[in-house]
Amino acid sequence: MADDSSLSRARRIVAQPTVAVSPNTFFSMPVVLAVSRDGAGIFANWNSQPQLCAALWGLIALLAVVAILSVLYRRHQAATHTRKAETRAALQRADERLQAVAKLASIGLWEYEPINDTISWDASMLAILGFEAATFATTTEAMACCLIEPDRAQARTDLDRTAETGVPLDGVYSIVRRDGARRDIHVRARREILADGTARVTGTIEDITERLNIAAALREAQELFRAAFEAAAIGQALIHRSGRFIQVNSAMAAITGYNVEELKTLTFQELEHPDDQDVNVHPIAE
Repeated sequence: MADDSSLSRARRIVAQPTVAVSPNTFFSMPVVLAVSRDGAGIFANWNSQPQLCAALWGLIALLAVVAILSVLYRRHQAATHTRKAETRAALQRADERLQAVAKLASIGLWEYEPINDTISWDASMLAILGFEAATFATTTEAMACCLIEPDRAQARTDLDRTAETGVPLDGVYSIVRRDGARRDIHVRARREILADGTARVTGTIEDITERLNIAAALREAQELFRAAFEAAAIGQALIHRSGRFIQVNSAMAAITGYNVEELKTLTFQELEHPDDQDVNVHPIAE
């Protein structure tokens, strides 16, 4: 009969030395399989060394925490990357829409960096100035060369005041394009303070030449009408549909015997003979 120690060892280890592993499994080497019927006997040495056992369980817990944190970090990085990509795409779409609107409205966009005295602009602004990006320097001197005197000095003063004090810039200046054409531009700008404490001026430029030409033509037409109206030898008047005199010329005042200011307080019906009022009231109302 075998001794107790041999029987105990035989009971604890009941297995083949090695187990052949199929090539289709993920193991690349044979595996030693141990089957125990006496766990207390196997861990007897561990129980006799509590510090080593505690260190082992601490290491296992640390590895578990590291694994969990690693998974969470990778998830966070993936989410951050997705948010950044979405933000970049949204900013790009917004910039494209802004550029499209600016192009339709004939408005150019620009930014001025006072710290290094440089200015940048978009394609719409270069088109207004008549230049191409490859032939136009990003300096305030390049912009100043397009302005005519005395607008050149005034524009520089206005820009410096906005950069230094934050007072919004709102001015009209005249430029000479590269092709020699003279144009009038309306410039607006405001200052913002960046996170690092430096200032940046952001603004727009609009070609208002046609608008000013139309306004000038309208003023000229009004002056011609006023001159013809006042100099007419016959009585003329502008009358509201209610019959009130809006404007009368000197000839009209001489014919009626009233001065111009008095006529403006009267109505056409008050100057008519009673027999004519029923005849003339309908055409005036129409």
